[in-house]
Amino acid sequence: MSNLQIEPLFENEIAFVLSDVPNGRAIARTFLIEKSGKYTLNQRIAGITPLENTYPYFLHILMNRHKYFLSFDDGAKQTNLSVKDVMDFISNYPIYKEQEKIGLLFKQIDNLITLHQRE
Repeated sequence: MSNLQIEPLFENEIAFVLSDVPNGRAIARTFLIEKSGKYTLNQRIAGITPLENTYPYFLHILMNRHKYFLSFDDGAKQTNLSVKDVMDFISNYPIYKEQEKIGLLFKQIDNLITLHQRE
């Protein structure tokens, strides 16, 4: 057994679920990495590194369970998104400053939901 991470994920990268059972709830889920070296890739998880002009939390929210990715799930067999499927994803983004404002708003909402769930 080894603790060596072959493909570690780094802060502000996005872990993206590529494979799930039919009608699964994990396919196309995104997770924003908050601490470098804590998580690693495997054959079911892709790592996405946002470009400099892309606010990471905004991209995480935009891609999370997006209808484009969910359209690959036929409900009959395991869904496996390919790298090409992910690379073919097209969306319009506002300028970075607006992405940041939208991302921060959603982060606050996510934090508020988490606090209410704990009560």
